Amino acid sequence: MLYTLALVAYGLVMVFSSTYYTRAANGDAKGAGYEDFKSQMIFTVAGLIIMYICSRIGSALYLKLAPYAAAVGFLLLVVVLFYHTDDDGYFKRWIPLPGNATLQPSEIAKVALILFICWYFFKYGKRNIFKLPRHTFAGETVKFGLPLLVVGLYCFLVFREHHLSATILMLVIGMSVMLINGANSKFWTLCAAFILLAVVVVYLKPEILDEYQQQRIAGWKDYALPDGRNLEQIDFSFFAIASGGLFGKGIGHSVLKCGFLSEAHNDFIFAVICEEAGLFGAVVLILLIALLVWRAFIIAKSSRNRFEFGLVGGIALHIALQSAMHIAVVTGTLPNTGIGLPFVSAGGSSIVFLLAEAGIVLSVSRTMRINTAIREKNANGD
Repeated sequence: MLYTLALVAYGLVMVFSSTYYTRAANGDAKGAGYEDFKSQMIFTVAGLIIMYICSRIGSALYLKLAPYAAAVGFLLLVVVLFYHTDDDGYFKRWIPLPGNATLQPSEIAKVALILFICWYFFKYGKRNIFKLPRHTFAGETVKFGLPLLVVGLYCFLVFREHHLSATILMLVIGMSVMLINGANSKFWTLCAAFILLAVVVVYLKPEILDEYQQQRIAGWKDYALPDGRNLEQIDFSFFAIASGGLFGKGIGHSVLKCGFLSEAHNDFIFAVICEEAGLFGAVVLILLIALLVWRAFIIAKSSRNRFEFGLVGGIALHIALQSAMHIAVVTGTLPNTGIGLPFVSAGGSSIVFLLAEAGIVLSVSRTMRINTAIREKNANGD
């Protein structure tokens, strides 16, 4: 829990730092520079309350709710395609809510997908479905057929939102959670080969993507392209990282956030961290994320059953994979797809559901401590 709170505090500071100047410069009202920070603070407080509630719920209830959560996630992914905030109808990512608030269904879908896969394998993973021999290729294929279908549907719907980064993350999360739930080596090799094939096809035939995505991939493949490469964000990201040095320019003193870095408070917040806190601040942040993920895996390893193991392990993988993708994009290791840094980037839906996931991990951890205390009490004859 301490690692989570430290990351949340780190994120609030950086959201304020990365948004104040632009908001204050463009706003006439008193206190205009605090708008994004206030919004993030409100959602963070709401997320912390939800985290506490989730931490008090037992895993048995999560097991019962998992298929319904998957259905809700699917329904919201469909709704956002027809009812969204984008007047042009291109980026269909947010559902408008009362009070100028929005809901991003892809954030809910990540949690729902992990819950569903873990529920499915807890209920059916050890069964001989359709009387096919277990641990054979045919048996494994049938067993993994339904979760693969759900992952595919989720990815298709998110892709229709024109949200490529979330589509990739959804696919990787789904495949990874299935892996830790017991896929045999032959089936996993087939899935890995399919993912590799998709990457190769996109790399060689980027025209299947939108034009701006094609430009980013082309520029990433050949950084020296002179015109039309759509890499201004990466250029400024490199400048920010390089200018930060060892200890940075100091919190609030970033230059590149002032109208140069697009989405400095979200997709490129790690670049602002590098500029203001330097290599030292970036390493501290990465260590906090690594410690959080490590602690979650320790809890998963000590969990009582397969459902708890998959659930906590899946949440740990989600945080690790999304963090790695964000840093890889900011540093130019991957093409610019635009993805937030967990617990740090601005985003109401993101922080609320990430803290809900943290609450689920705390729930499993709390159950473990209670069971350990009971066993110790019984062993001592009390």
